Amino acid sequence: MSLDLSLSFPFADPRLQKLDLNRLVRLKTVPVTNQSDATFMLDVDQRRTVVVKRNLVPSDVQGEAFGFLVSKELRIRTPQAFVVEHEPFPWSNDSEDDGSGRQPSPNEHLRQGWASSAIENALNWDPIDADLCNQRDLCGIFLLDALLGNPDRHNENVLVVDASNEEPRHVYSIDLALAWCCDAEGFSKRTDDVPTDCQFLRGVNRAAIEVHAPAFFDAAAKLANDHGLVESLVYEVGRVTGNISGEESVVLAST
Repeated sequence: MSLDLSLSFPFADPRLQKLDLNRLVRLKTVPVTNQSDATFMLDVDQRRTVVVKRNLVPSDVQGEAFGFLVSKELRIRTPQAFVVEHEPFPWSNDSEDDGSGRQPSPNEHLRQGWASSAIENALNWDPIDADLCNQRDLCGIFLLDALLGNPDRHNENVLVVDASNEEPRHVYSIDLALAWCCDAEGFSKRTDDVPTDCQFLRGVNRAAIEVHAPAFFDAAAKLANDHGLVESLVYEVGRVTGNISGEESVVLAST
């Protein structure tokens, strides 16, 4: 069984784009504890600052990519993102080399990273300010994590921006590298399972976000029933990351 790719692929305007590592200049390490050596870097071509996650395995990039595309389809607020290639080990401009002198294997030269546009004046989640945030944003993040099986939502994986004194604070979803959709076969076996409690956004008013749930449920159902669109999203992830087999594509598209 294979995907029906009779539609016009790739997209004329790809929704998931690549960034060449040679375009990026290291600025500084992200000052928040993380497992991916997240680093602020400057895209010299576009004169924009991006946050680059490094030392990822292929499934991490796949999870980020698929999560990003689903977020865009459901209009869940998330930074613009890119697949970075290729990441050597260690990075030649990395002043924090551990000095081990280990030489990279050939496969390590094919590693990919994940970059997202830096959000100015963003703060991490604080339960005290939950009622000041956009409740639709919060509802969307809950739904997204349930759909993709994301067990890694915590204070550092949510960005909050006070864009205006007259409107609720914007809430951005980031970091879907550990979502269950990274493992197509394992994801399909979980059926209707969702991640158990994972320190998820303490302080959220359940009644306030449930007001927005019906619209999100309708959007998610429409996406699930549009098999051509779902297949196109999976195809797009495979096209850019190159790490999804045909069999995995079928499983992921049908789950």
